[in-house]
Amino acid sequence: MEEQQDYQRAASAYLVWPLALAALIRELPDASRWTRIHTRQALTFGILAGVGFVVVMALPLMAVIIDAGISTGTTVGIYMAGLLLDAIVFVVLTVLAFSYSARAGRGELFTIPIVSALADRVFRVRT
Repeated sequence: MEEQQDYQRAASAYLVWPLALAALIRELPDASRWTRIHTRQALTFGILAGVGFVVVMALPLMAVIIDAGISTGTTVGIYMAGLLLDAIVFVVLTVLAFSYSARAGRGELFTIPIVSALADRVFRVRT
């Protein structure tokens, strides 16, 4: 029963990363290695996804600031392309978050490229 609750908490953390932060802060000394890995991985994924999405949303503004002499039509085109890119990145990140959540909910232990390695470096998992 407790194992299933761990799976549900890990699954939720991939969808709402502040839950992973809360779990990390109040982590019990007897928490399983599986729980520790998923908590750190979900937190790292959430922060990287959030920061990455903000950067993608700021790209049109940065492009317009860098070349302040562009026409109004070009500016509108840049922002339309930016909106399309924002939508694509949002869908991709949402699909990834739900995929990781489903896998954690089934009790799988998996790695996420770049994220898992970074989480391992930032957080040391005690055995």
